[in-house]
Amino acid sequence: PSSPSSSTKKHHNQKHKPPKPHQSLIHAIKSKNWPDAHYILTTSPPETINAVDNFQDTALHYACRRRAPIDFVKCLLAAASETLLECRDNSGCVPLHEAVLYACDDVTLLILRSCPRAAEVVNHVGRTPVEWARDRNRSREVISILELASRIDEYRADSQKALLEGRNDAAISSYTKLIEFDNTNAANYFQRSAAYLWQGDAARALEDIDDCLALEPHFAAAIVRKGSIMHRLLRYDDGIVVLEEGLNQFPTNPDLQNNLTNLKHAKHLHDTAETRRKNAMESLRRDAEIASERHEREMCDLRHENDMILEERDAETSLEIQKLRFYLEALEDNARMMNDVAAQKVDVGDISDIDWNGGGDPSSSSVAKGEIYKLRNLLENLIARTEDVKTRTEEINKKQVAEMERQLLNMGTMVDALHEENVQLSKSVSGLTFRLREEEVKVDKIKKILTWGGTQ
Repeated sequence: PSSPSSSTKKHHNQKHKPPKPHQSLIHAIKSKNWPDAHYILTTSPPETINAVDNFQDTALHYACRRRAPIDFVKCLLAAASETLLECRDNSGCVPLHEAVLYACDDVTLLILRSCPRAAEVVNHVGRTPVEWARDRNRSREVISILELASRIDEYRADSQKALLEGRNDAAISSYTKLIEFDNTNAANYFQRSAAYLWQGDAARALEDIDDCLALEPHFAAAIVRKGSIMHRLLRYDDGIVVLEEGLNQFPTNPDLQNNLTNLKHAKHLHDTAETRRKNAMESLRRDAEIASERHEREMCDLRHENDMILEERDAETSLEIQKLRFYLEALEDNARMMNDVAAQKVDVGDISDIDWNGGGDPSSSSVAKGEIYKLRNLLENLIARTEDVKTRTEEINKKQVAEMERQLLNMGTMVDALHEENVQLSKSVSGLTFRLREEEVKVDKIKKILTWGGTQ
């Protein structure tokens, strides 16, 4: 038998004998010893992490089967090569097959977004990860993303082709599918913002570029585009702030410098046009006020003249009516007196001296009454004519007031139309400036391509 010292030394040497790295990583994962697995993962070389065992299983296969924490899977994907995601075991399954069968949704989506092509891999029994997900009743989100992944290369090709050909609606649709598949890819938001911008929807383009910069804050091209979008939206001050902050990050970027210069120039033109528009509006307002005051004075003069004419007519009519009333009263008094005299003589029986052919004739009383009736009709007609004149005068006044209000309303409409026309002109100037900048950028790109081709 060996001595105790030699036995302890032998046991000590066996305990600290370094195992094969890939076997230690797979063994730690199989035993769910995540701290040791993480330590081995961070201290092992890439070839060890990408190694396979006798069943052609990788560490990622076992991580999916043992439902490894998502943080460990992220570290494993970051340390492994891309071929690890497409490595098949003896049954023809890639790690995505195992994730669909065993792992949680987050791990499954993480592996799927790292290698979309794996969604189309068929194992030895003729099944793809998509079909297994349907058979196992995985969540609708996982199934939907798997279905998208099976066509992801098609969407990428279609989106780029549509964007280059100017088919903005098709490009937006394809990039939307790519964003649904992976909403952490800043490039997809960046490209879709270009399609929205060329389509004329600057508001949605701004939303996409904000999402892009939230994912990639140091994306210089996205900062340049945000400045261009601010230019399109006429938000000059905000655009200048964005571009100046971008220049703080990238002081030598020529696109940022040029865009900032163009934006400041556009702001100057816009401010000048806005000042002219305000001055023109103020001038129009003053002219409208002067015209309104002049019209009001004319209307007041017309009303005053009308009132004077009416007063004169009223005075003449009143005088004529008064004369007729006096004459009518005199006739009535005369007739009454004659009737009284005749009645007295008849009562005493002295009717010999009554002049029946003159004022004493009984028929003369009816004649006087007829004349009084005519005079009364004449008086009533004069009063009716006077009331009619007053009514017509009031109608004329109302029509004149309505006409004045209509003219004032038309002048207000003209002022609003001129204001809207000035706003449209300002937008047109800004749009032309933006298009001119786009054309200059295209020409610069063509020059660079031609220059590069010449150097080759």
